[in-house]
Amino acid sequence: MFNRNLLLPIVLALAAANSISAQVTNPLDCSDVHFFLARGSNEKYPGFLGETVDVVCDEVETREKSLSCDYEDVIYPAALGSGYCDSVEQGITALGQRVRSYARRCPESKLVLLGFSQGAVVVGDALSGVSGGASPLSNCEFPVIAPSITKTRAGGKNIVAVVSYGDPRHNANQKSNAADGNGFYSLDPFGDSLSYGAQYDGQRPRNTAEIDAMDPFHEQVLSFCNYGDPICATVTNTDPNDYTYHTAAAYRGTPVEKASKFISSRIV
Repeated sequence: MFNRNLLLPIVLALAAANSISAQVTNPLDCSDVHFFLARGSNEKYPGFLGETVDVVCDEVETREKSLSCDYEDVIYPAALGSGYCDSVEQGITALGQRVRSYARRCPESKLVLLGFSQGAVVVGDALSGVSGGASPLSNCEFPVIAPSITKTRAGGKNIVAVVSYGDPRHNANQKSNAADGNGFYSLDPFGDSLSYGAQYDGQRPRNTAEIDAMDPFHEQVLSFCNYGDPICATVTNTDPNDYTYHTAAAYRGTPVEKASKFISSRIV
């Protein structure tokens, strides 16, 4: 069972209201490695992403240097329907604020961003910004949103890894570099032919300006997209309501192992 110590940017009462099933520790502590988790739509905190945290933290905490490692949730609605656009915008803002706050307090910490489904949109758009426009996922309209995390602002240079699962804004074949393990939307940084969702666009792929804004982080980003996932690899599934390959269960196992290996390789 996932029981990693948790740092939260909220008071205990709000934590209880959101059914967070982990111990709340001193929010002023600093860890060597600190995760920010943006859960998927309608998931309880911390959601599926807690499994990646467990694998990585267990590994880095047992290294010779015994690095400290913990996480906090990005507090946002993770709502669907007409509230989807506002939910994503709240997540982008909250993630940027928390990254800056943590980095100012803990300038030596290494930061990792994780996102699943809607949370992957939050994480990616925090780096790329949003050009605005209608969402094909819900009956809502996005405003223009500036990136909330950049290399030139506090926290940006502390980010060592960004991992997304099932990103609705996935772009096909962006700066993939499997040879050396760095991959911007590379499914397979360790040389195995595992999944083919990287070859396809999601339901609302990022445009050129958004990709360019995200480019300074290209060595840190790894995005997993299953073939057959109608959200991140739209044309690979003729049934847009078949979410078999978009569930947490579909991203468990090898994707989590690959993601954890990628993150650990960047914590040096």
